[in-house]
Amino acid sequence: MAQYTVAAGCGHTTSIALFGAMTERERRLAWMRGPDGKCNSCYAAAKRAEEAQQSESLIATYETQLRRTLTERGMGADDAVLVLAPQIADAELHGRGGDARIRAARRIVAEYTGAIAAGSGESI
Repeated sequence: MAQYTVAAGCGHTTSIALFGAMTERERRLAWMRGPDGKCNSCYAAAKRAEEAQQSESLIATYETQLRRTLTERGMGADDAVLVLAPQIADAELHGRGGDARIRAARRIVAEYTGAIAAGSGESI
């Protein structure tokens, strides 16, 4: 193991412990110093942002599929809430509340409960 202090491409200076063959250490250091290089904090932040974007895309896909299914079945907002709310509650009870499908259903329920409160329980 060797400890290195690196001025990363993101502009931060960081201390990093590298293991393994010298060629691999040099490759990692060269990447970190390069224009696309990131310190550990910036790399982690970039990964979180990428994962959030992918998650949002997946939620939007599930939301579209769910709306299509509800429309094909001729369900109004009130019916949709009656079907989806127990599924959401069950998922949250079992620790799956962050699942993309459940988050999509939660969005639809939130939207439809607003429509029901406004007096529009019509088809979607």
